[in-house]
Amino acid sequence: VSNASLVLVAIIVLITGGIYFIRSKKGGAVVVSCALYLPVVGELVRETYTARAARTLSSLLSAGVPVLDALSITKEVVHARAFAKVVEEAEARVKKGDVLSASFAEHERLYPILMSEMLAVGEETGKIDEVMFNVSGYFEMESEQAIKGLTTAIEPLMMIVLGIGVAFLVIAIILPIYNLTSAF
Repeated sequence: VSNASLVLVAIIVLITGGIYFIRSKKGGAVVVSCALYLPVVGELVRETYTARAARTLSSLLSAGVPVLDALSITKEVVHARAFAKVVEEAEARVKKGDVLSASFAEHERLYPILMSEMLAVGEETGKIDEVMFNVSGYFEMESEQAIKGLTTAIEPLMMIVLGIGVAFLVIAIILPIYNLTSAF
């Protein structure tokens, strides 16, 4: 067995293991937690999960689902454990008679302050579903802009990586030819 085949098998095992780790509950939680601390990606993750939670809550409440049931379903839809835990806490606090916005206000690292402020407005006006619909639209638009900015920032890096790869291939092809011609 050559070293190249061992390296290939090791790479395949690492990639497969990484995919299974990321798809597991614990692995996904670790990835999301780490992503929250990255400068651009962290904001994108926050906005994406906030939009998902707001859109789900809006849809359920506008369909006439009771608030507690809507929160329970939203918790399942959000997926990321850290974000779902905030919704779960909000559900528990609403059961005790507290306002919905209070839980989100205490978790500014996960849900932007706009979410809790708009929830408070929705609670005062009695139109949480409409307010959450607007919040989800805002954060969806923000996340789309962040993705565009991220792809624009990555483009030069991708060009450099591709340039290095092409240069490596050119050298790998031309160097043996040059060595052959200089041997005669």
